[in-house]
Amino acid sequence: MTIAGIFNRVFAPQTPLRHPTLYVVIHVSASDPSDAGTDHLARVELRDPDGRVIWAPEAVPVRTQPMDDALRPSAWVIFEVRDLVIPRFGDYELHATLAERKAVLVDLMVCPLVAPDNPDAVA
Repeated sequence: MTIAGIFNRVFAPQTPLRHPTLYVVIHVSASDPSDAGTDHLARVELRDPDGRVIWAPEAVPVRTQPMDDALRPSAWVIFEVRDLVIPRFGDYELHATLAERKAVLVDLMVCPLVAPDNPDAVA
């Protein structure tokens, strides 16, 4: 399983930070051709800096698509996130699993926004 992140940092003037809507998109790619057309459950969860789960939607069924001449069996999984609350600044982790196997771990840093008129300030 691979994941292509568009960003891994979020800047905010203060916390808690509320994000009304966002999407987590994961591309699942199998290395074994026999996985084509197989069904799995994909799960994701976001953990705060203390390791507590702050977001974990229902598992999503995934079926890998049959291979063509050049590609491995793969599928796209999209999780919609609504009203996500990030309680404080720090390093968060997005965990993804497929078929009960840990597939990927992505770091997400939530950082204080520094005012442009005071770039040396430490929040």
